[in-house]
This record gives sequence, C-alpha cells and structure tokens, in this order.
Amino acid sequence: MTSEELDEIEQQGKIAYRFKVFGGEYGYLSDEVYSTDDYVMEMHYTTIDDWKKVRPDIKTIYVLPKDLNIAIQKTKERKLPLEKENERIEEIKEQYNRFLNDECLRKKFDFCIYNDYDKQSEEQILEIIKKMKQGE
Repeated sequence: MTSEELDEIEQQGKIAYRFKVFGGEYGYLSDEVYSTDDYVMEMHYTTIDDWKKVRPDIKTIYVLPKDLNIAIQKTKERKLPLEKENERIEEIKEQYNRFLNDECLRKKFDFCIYNDYDKQSEEQILEIIKKMKQGE
C-alpha cells in the first residue's frame, strides 16, 4: 500500500506499530497485535525495544544464522536488485556481528536459535513456539 493509505488506516487507529527499515515503511495492524489469538510475526531486531512498549508480554526468538556464508548465499538466491542485495548482505553481516558481541542486545530476547535453513532449524523454531504456547 502507499504511504498515504498507511497514513489513513493509522489515523483510523488500525495501526499498532509503524516503522521504516530497508527503505520501506511497515505497519502492524492493531487487530492482530492486540488480539488474544496467537500470532507469529517477523520483526527487525532494531525494533525490539519499541515492540516491548507496544506489547510488554511479547515473547521473542532471535534467529541467527549458524553459518554467515549460507545466509549470504540464501540472500543472493532471492534475486534482489544488486544494490538491494549488497545492502542486505552488509546488514546481515552487521547484525550477525552485533548480536554476537552485544550482550545487552542478546538479553532482550527470550530465545536464540541458529538457523541452518533446513528442516531441523524449522522444527526447532516450531518447538520453541509450542513451549511458549504451553507457558514454559
């Protein structure tokens, strides 16, 4: 949607959280964010503090690539425009190094898992979500 359309639904109170990242603008709907239903949402790690203000009860999982080279290769497979691809790869490297070296950032997340882009990683994420639903 356009920025104007996003403005309009935000003015109607339908946006719980709005932010900019990677040159794009995003909004999360109030109906979903404040729902009693369970939702899995992807968020950029730099928005964690804002999310905790919006939903103090949020449960978070940080997904970290086990092998940075695989994460870079997977990004290249997305066939983004070269400028966007390079920007995204640099961001992946920065994010990876920051998370490994910033204990305060790591402590902001309830769980951290390694993603090998395989079935086992997928199952690990689903298992954590299942435990969250059970209140563990």
